[in-house]
Amino acid sequence: MFYKIKSAPLSVIAITAVFLSACSGMIPTKEERKKEKKLASYEQILRIARATEKGNDLTTAKNMYGRANRMRPEALEPLDGIGRISNAIGHFNDASQAYNRMATLSPNDGAVRRGYGKSLIGMGRADLAVPQYEAALQINPKDFDAYNGLGVALNVTGQHKKAENRYLDGLELAPDQLPLRNNLALSLALGGNTQEAIGILKQIVADPAARPRHRLNLALVYGLAGQLEQAAAIAKRDLKPSQIKNNLAY
Repeated sequence: MFYKIKSAPLSVIAITAVFLSACSGMIPTKEERKKEKKLASYEQILRIARATEKGNDLTTAKNMYGRANRMRPEALEPLDGIGRISNAIGHFNDASQAYNRMATLSPNDGAVRRGYGKSLIGMGRADLAVPQYEAALQINPKDFDAYNGLGVALNVTGQHKKAENRYLDGLELAPDQLPLRNNLALSLALGGNTQEAIGILKQIVADPAARPRHRLNLALVYGLAGQLEQAAAIAKRDLKPSQIKNNLAY
């Protein structure tokens, strides 16, 4: 005996066809799965890099940023991590390469230009750092950090008066910035104006935000001015007697 099978309504068939079509489109291919796995690995490596950098394990963090960079050479965050950490630990050649690449990928980023300039100063190429800081100021004329970096580059190349003017430009924008005030004082001292430099550094040392390096800079300038007793009195807060003796002798 044969039984007659009723045909399904057209609407049901249509819905089923659409549903099956949608399902088949959602099944990832082998290449898509491989790409997704690689994406997850990249993000995971970045998370590890950020965490280790935050924990001050800079060597490991730099290595992790390097791995991420090899996976995505055009991505900015790994390059920025390499440059930032390399500058911090004195690997200025690595920093320069990273920032040079970033400057190509993101030419209108002032922070990249400043990082590049810092690495060039560290490499002993302050002459090449000057145009990087100038480029940062073209991007943002109110970037007081760029004025500070430009002043340092000019000081290193022996252009103390130009450096002082750049520090003063920065201080017009940010009068309380200790790095600008500190570097202005050191520039004045290098130019022979030790008494004005001492006045500025004494104000800095009295600031609650002052650090040992600011006190040691004051001691240095006292020494340059021939005021060795004052230099020793300031330095004893942060140095051992033997270190003070060596510094004064120098």
